[in-house]
Amino acid sequence: MTASNGPIANATVQLIPQVGTVGEGAIGQADAMSKFTVISSREQTAGLPPGKYRVRVSQMIDNDGTVLPGDTIQADYAFCREGVPAPYSTLESPLEVSISGAGGIVKIDLPAKTLGK
Repeated sequence: MTASNGPIANATVQLIPQVGTVGEGAIGQADAMSKFTVISSREQTAGLPPGKYRVRVSQMIDNDGTVLPGDTIQADYAFCREGVPAPYSTLESPLEVSISGAGGIVKIDLPAKTLGK
């Protein structure tokens, strides 16, 4: 997963099923190199059913732009903020991916810069 200014470290990735796609969607946590595995929302298993998904990406940053750990609790960082610009960090994100029946690696390219350092 990358933005126009590089990998999106420690980001949360949410895949939301679109019309005609079965399941509840999934969520994943990117590592420092922005690689992630999604976990099914209800079944707690890796992967997703085939179909089309909207992609929401979130990366919390401190007030100085430092990327915070993926498991950050906002209450612990009073001045943290979203590092991924709207609309990509919202439920109205225009990003979409298609998952084939064969599964595999999904590449997500965010056509914007993130605010984190």
